[in-house]
Amino acid sequence: MPPDPAQFQHFTQAKYLYKWTGSGGKLGVFDKASRRPIRGRTHRNSCGARNWQSAEWEKAFHFVESKVSQITGLNAEVSGSDADLLTGWLALHHVRTPRNREALAKGYDVEVKRFQHWLSGCGAFVQIFDGRCLMTSDSPVCVLDSQDEHGPLDFVIAPLSPNKAIYITPNDRLPGLKTSRAPLFNPETLNQIIAHHAWKEIVSFDNRLHLP
Repeated sequence: MPPDPAQFQHFTQAKYLYKWTGSGGKLGVFDKASRRPIRGRTHRNSCGARNWQSAEWEKAFHFVESKVSQITGLNAEVSGSDADLLTGWLALHHVRTPRNREALAKGYDVEVKRFQHWLSGCGAFVQIFDGRCLMTSDSPVCVLDSQDEHGPLDFVIAPLSPNKAIYITPNDRLPGLKTSRAPLFNPETLNQIIAHHAWKEIVSFDNRLHLP
């Protein structure tokens, strides 16, 4: 079935973006290049485009979206089906980005499953911040090149809500999803990473860019 030209299709799920919605249902969205606010945005009309993928793939995306509240509310150790849901959601948002639109139009289940398989073998932990200080973007799952004593590795960071972020590393000394308030990153540094990784749009809870 061809794409519906009248349908706005998200790169970043609407129910996830809703967590950054402020008073009056407005979303603080900024243009990455100019850092200027984009007026009139809500969680329904941000971080997406019209007429870019098939109805079948959009339906699959909405199926995962219906479960997103189970993921972004996590703050304790998870396993089994919950862990599969978490890694699947992260993999989906890593692969399904505007940078990959041409490839996505042909389907992206193989790439999602490959990245999910990698994530499932990693250690993950959550950091909770005081207040609402974290931003997100139209490409929220950030994969960073890093290194430890064993050599190069990929380090994944994703904001789950305005005051919660998840970190994933292949370092096997960090098994399972743990809750931590340890200062792994301060909010300013994390927001810099998120803003740098964005494609075109950055989202803020209070309509301010929390960048140094």
